[in-house]
Amino acid sequence: MLFSVTQYLGILVFFEINHNVGRCRVMTTLSGPSLELKLEYLTKQLDNVLPTIRFNAARALGELGDPRAATILSEVAKSDQSSAVRRAAEIALLELGFNIDDFTSV
Repeated sequence: MLFSVTQYLGILVFFEINHNVGRCRVMTTLSGPSLELKLEYLTKQLDNVLPTIRFNAARALGELGDPRAATILSEVAKSDQSSAVRRAAEIALLELGFNIDDFTSV
């Protein structure tokens, strides 16, 4: 089942509220139209301690469609400790028109 960016952000809001109430203020900035803020926030969430948040952030980055997220998603796809998060990053890369092999050093 695939979710829209809005649904992913809603999931992130739910987990962030329950994980750390102090981050709610940051989440409210995502309701605006700024792609920059969304990219910045979602990219930071790829380092979150909760795999569920990393998973949803990776998927949301793919759905946003901004190729600037490709490099960080490739790192997540190669090195995240959770296989589900790695797979979510791979799917996000495909949604952006990339493949994990596009980022492999020769």
